[in-house]
Amino acid sequence: MRPTDCGITIPLNTSAGQMKGSKKIHKNTLTGQQGVNLIATTVNDMGFLWSPTGGASDAGIDGFIEIRNPETGDATNLIIQVQSKATLHNWDGETPTSFEFRCDDRDIDYWLQGNAPVILVVSKPKNQEAYWVSVKDYFSDLNRRKTKKVIFNRETQRFTSKCSDELVRLAAPKDSGLYLAPPPLEETLVSNLLPISRYAQKIFRADTHHRGHKSVWDSLGERKAQYGKAWFLTDKQIVSFHDLRAQPWKDECDQTTVEEFHSDEWAFSNDPIKKAEFIRLLKLALSHDLNSRWMNYYQPKNGNAVMYFAKTKNLEPREITWKRHKEATRTVFGPHHGKKDPSKVMYYRHLGFEPSFARFEGQWHLQITPTYHFTSDGKISSRYRDSYLKGIKRIEKHQAVRDNVEFLAAYLVDQDLFSGERLLTFSPLRRFVADFGIPEQDWVSRADDEEMASLGHQCETITFTLE
Repeated sequence: MRPTDCGITIPLNTSAGQMKGSKKIHKNTLTGQQGVNLIATTVNDMGFLWSPTGGASDAGIDGFIEIRNPETGDATNLIIQVQSKATLHNWDGETPTSFEFRCDDRDIDYWLQGNAPVILVVSKPKNQEAYWVSVKDYFSDLNRRKTKKVIFNRETQRFTSKCSDELVRLAAPKDSGLYLAPPPLEETLVSNLLPISRYAQKIFRADTHHRGHKSVWDSLGERKAQYGKAWFLTDKQIVSFHDLRAQPWKDECDQTTVEEFHSDEWAFSNDPIKKAEFIRLLKLALSHDLNSRWMNYYQPKNGNAVMYFAKTKNLEPREITWKRHKEATRTVFGPHHGKKDPSKVMYYRHLGFEPSFARFEGQWHLQITPTYHFTSDGKISSRYRDSYLKGIKRIEKHQAVRDNVEFLAAYLVDQDLFSGERLLTFSPLRRFVADFGIPEQDWVSRADDEEMASLGHQCETITFTLE
C-alpha cells in the first residue's frame, strides 16, 4: 500500500481500472488533450485567441482560432475551426521528410460542411511536433478525397508561430481588405555586385601607325614581345592601362604624342565617350588578369561576352576548392557524355559569367551574371551552344544561380589565386540589410525540393540591372 497526499491509499499491485467504482481515463484521452494544449500554446505565440470547445474529442472540432491584430490587440471576428489529432506512435509512411495521415469519411464530411475554414493539426505532443493542413483546400481535389489520405511535408507544413500569416490569409474573405502588419523582420540581401577596390591608376594614350588591332598583334608577335591585354585601338591611337613609354609599346607608338591621365578622370567623368572607354579598359583588364588563372574570353556573334574557365590539358574535369560556409569543391570544366552512348562526349561545359561594369553609389563594380560556355573539344565553340545554354537555364533554380555568384565572387576576390601584378582587385560582394523580409515559412512553402534543401540559413541573393 502507498499513502497519497490526500490520505487515500492505493494498492501498488492494483491498477486504477481494477478499483471498485473507479472511473477509467484512457491514455489516448491524455494524449488528445496534450495535442490540444500544444495547439493552444502555438496559437498564443502567434498573438491570436484560442477557444477550446470543451476538451479533445475523436471527431468534430476541438477549438477555434480567432485572428487578432498582435500590434493593436484588435479582435477581427475571423474564425478558423481546428481539429486536433494527436498520437504517441509513428504515422503511416513516415520518413524524415514526409508522412501520411488517413482520415475517416465522417470526419471529412463534417469538416467540409459550413462556411468557416477548417484546419487539421496532427501532432506528437511529447516531441512538441505538429503539422497542419487546410482540409477544405486539400480535399477540393477529388483524387485526394477518394484516397482519404493527407500527405504532410515535414518541412513546409510545420504548425508553429511562423504560420500566422498563412492563417490570416485562410481566415480572411478575399474582399475583406484585412491587413495585419508583419512583425519586424530584418533580412540581409547579397547582391551580384563586386566592388572594385583598386584599378590601374594611369591611362595612357598615343598616336600609332597601326590601323587595326591585328596589325598591332602581328607586330608584337614578330618581335616575340610579352604584352598585356588592357589596351585598344581607336581613332589612330592606342589607349591603354599599360605604360606606352615602356617596351614593348614604345616601338608601337609615336613617343612624342604619349599622354598620361589619372584613371579617375575617366572613371568619374560624365562624358559618355570617356566613360565608355574606361569601361572598355576595365573589361580588358579583367581579361588580362583572368587569362593567367585558367579563364578565357569569348564574344559570340550575337549576345554578351563571356569569361569562362578554360579546358585542362588532358580534357579531364577541372575542380576548384573554395570556402563559404564550409570547404567545398566545384567542377568548373568537364565533359558531358551521351545518354545512349556514355562513352561518347557530347560537349564540354565551362562555368563562366557575363562581365559588365557599372558605377553605383560613387564606386565602380563588376556585375556578375553567371552563365556557361559549351565547346565541342574544350576550345572550339559548340554549334549547339545556344541550345545547350537555354536548356540549363530552364533547369537551374535560384539556389544554383546564387551558389555560382558566390563562388565566382570568392574566386575573383582571392588574392592568392593570382600570380603577378593584377590590374583589378575586388572586395567581397555588396550586402544590403533590409528592415523587411519574407517570413521563412512562406518562402519555404513555395520552394521546390532543390531550393528547400538550402533555405533557412543563408541570405537571399538579389541581381541588379544597372545602366
